[in-house]
Amino acid sequence: MIVELLVSACLLAARGDDPPPAEAVDPVDAPAPTERVEHSAPGASKPAPAPEIAVPYPHPMIVEVLYAVPTGAEGDANGDGRRHVSGDEFVEIHNPHDRPIQLRGYKLTDSNPADKGQVRFVFPLFELPPGGVAVVFNGFQCSWFGPVGDEKAAPPAANDRFEGAWVFTMKASSQYVAFSNTGDHVLLTAPDGTAVQRVSWGEPKDRAAFDRVEPLIDDVAPQASKCSVQRDGLARVAAFRTHLDLPYDLGGDKPFSPGRWKPLPEPKKKTEPAGTQAAPPAGVVPDAQSGTP
Repeated sequence: MIVELLVSACLLAARGDDPPPAEAVDPVDAPAPTERVEHSAPGASKPAPAPEIAVPYPHPMIVEVLYAVPTGAEGDANGDGRRHVSGDEFVEIHNPHDRPIQLRGYKLTDSNPADKGQVRFVFPLFELPPGGVAVVFNGFQCSWFGPVGDEKAAPPAANDRFEGAWVFTMKASSQYVAFSNTGDHVLLTAPDGTAVQRVSWGEPKDRAAFDRVEPLIDDVAPQASKCSVQRDGLARVAAFRTHLDLPYDLGGDKPFSPGRWKPLPEPKKKTEPAGTQAAPPAGVVPDAQSGTP
């Protein structure tokens, strides 16, 4: 029998006949392709999207300003053992991005003209790491402990006395080269001339000149005579508030915190567990089959 089958196959091959077609499969009976189904744990919710940062890369942000140095020993912001009415003023800069940024050429100025007591600082060659903080002090008649830089050179290392921030001094030449407590601003300008951020308080000295500048972020800070002012987040909708209004765990127990900036935590939102339905309005009885009114 086996020999006969082999002979028949050879004869078919010799004549060039095609082998019998395979049995067709009804598409209805064909097995459906396997789909990947992701299952979430009961009650799990999707993570909230990160807030949009108010400034695009590669710009930094101003997050704290001490423009009115508190009286007495509490005003010793640079920690040299004495309070100075202008020398202890400072501006804190933060890198809100996940990449390092080069600060060379970024400039801080106040509202005074360049030849009339202007507060001015230009960063030297310095790369601020992601999430890093730089604190720029006025510096008039101040002494320093730990690594400190200036306009000529960056500090060789971060300063542990300021929460690991990078510390600079403007080396102001006079106590009158300082912010005005009643009305002034600090403007952060990029090397290409872009006005990145302005933090203002009180009434501008020159309204026309003030209005001509259109920064990417135009923050208005409250008047503060006993503490610094600090930005409470990275988003455009965030705002400056007095430092003493911050929660204690974020430094609200002190008048300022150079080098320690952290955003306020996002308020928690109530989320429905996955797979649940909202309760029907009062007086509406759900259908027994579908569970809907």
